Amino acid sequence: MRNLFRLRLIADETIIKKALFFFTALVVFFSFFVHPAFASLGFSPGDIRVEGVMANTTVEQTIYFSRDSANTPLTLDITFGGLAAEYISGPSSVTFETNQLSVPYTFKVSPGTIPEGEYTSMVSAVTRSANRGDKKGSGSSIALAAYPVIHFTVTNQAKPDFKIVNAIFSETEEHQPVGFSYLLENKGNVASRPSRIELKFVNADNPTEGYNELIDAEVIPFVQPFTNESVALFTKQQLSVGRYLIDIRFYGESGMIFERTAIPIQIFPSGTFQQKGTFEKFSSDKQTYEQNELIQFKGSFNNIGSIGVSASMVVEFFQGEKRIDLVKTDPVFVPPNRVTDFTLDKRFAEGGTYRAKGYINYGIYNTDSKDVTFTIGTTSNYVVIISLLGFVLVVFLALFFLLHSKRRKNSVTQPPQTPLPPGASVIITPPQTMQTPQTVQVTPDVPAATQVPPQPVNNLPNQPVNQPTNNSNNTLNN
Repeated sequence: MRNLFRLRLIADETIIKKALFFFTALVVFFSFFVHPAFASLGFSPGDIRVEGVMANTTVEQTIYFSRDSANTPLTLDITFGGLAAEYISGPSSVTFETNQLSVPYTFKVSPGTIPEGEYTSMVSAVTRSANRGDKKGSGSSIALAAYPVIHFTVTNQAKPDFKIVNAIFSETEEHQPVGFSYLLENKGNVASRPSRIELKFVNADNPTEGYNELIDAEVIPFVQPFTNESVALFTKQQLSVGRYLIDIRFYGESGMIFERTAIPIQIFPSGTFQQKGTFEKFSSDKQTYEQNELIQFKGSFNNIGSIGVSASMVVEFFQGEKRIDLVKTDPVFVPPNRVTDFTLDKRFAEGGTYRAKGYINYGIYNTDSKDVTFTIGTTSNYVVIISLLGFVLVVFLALFFLLHSKRRKNSVTQPPQTPLPPGASVIITPPQTMQTPQTVQVTPDVPAATQVPPQPVNNLPNQPVNQPTNNSNNTLNN
């Protein structure tokens, strides 16, 4: 009995050892092959929440995908799932370049008119089959994946909540507008901006020389909900060479919300700083449009100079070699080392092929130009012509059936006429009065053989009917 128990114990120990060996091998396998594939992809923030989205608005949010190794490029295909997936949108893919460990991804939440409440959608980020992460042995056959979950709530109540963090002025040259920038943090669910900005310029060497300026809300751009944005503006002041102190105050609906005083700035002679910028890109949203369809052109300007500049995008339109129009955006202040996007809208009523030539005008300089070719279709003309022909056809058929129905009605109400034989003529006579013939009363005493027969009736008008006379009766009696 003891031997049998010992044999069973030895068998159990063998099974346990084999199980431990198998488990250890499995851990090693996952550590060296599988683990790198799954653990190398992540996202932040871990808890993605967008609180208080207003109905019928669109909110943008940015998350970041990250990886542990950046030896090769990596592309993630992005899809959205869950009950609220239709209210989330974003690019269909995002790419890590070589040596890039983190990449931003911006999505939009557009709830439309759905009821108030909390909604959830899952983001599926999976590597493409053609490029499954860093190639480390058999681990390259396993796809990387990350599944962030987006929580957002919808409300019908506007909740403005923003603040100004800082205001910075840039040194510039004489006869150039003084520009500044500020950071606005918008934590509310509506787009926000200051109601006004007040500035005061004082010559540091001559305090009696000062200038005041008011910037109205109309020229201050909005910052979208749940975003932080650096806003750049320029003033109307073009100061002479010297040192100045600037006070700036921001106001909201309830009063002053930010103040900074005695900001030093120096104005240098012309030519001291380098003004230089590049036109990064220029494009249209499509290549083919209908007549009078809105066309949106976008361009980016990179200020690589030493001072801020006033810049605007200029677009010239050509048909063939003939320039037919020139449109220019409003100027904006671009601080040094800042990339600024421009947008310009245009419509064309006539069909054809057009060329748009875009460039940036800054200070006294223009950047190199870029061209975009697009086509205005004439399909709508054919639609109008076909519709017009269809309308004319309907009117023609309606008139035809109306005339045909009247003709049939006339043929039913009039009596049929017997056609005359060839050569016959029609004689029209005046109306005649029909006379009823009168019968002669015969007495029973007179034999029937001796009765005078009645005279034929003459149907001609105004002719009396002949009656038997008394003389004939007397003759018979005699």
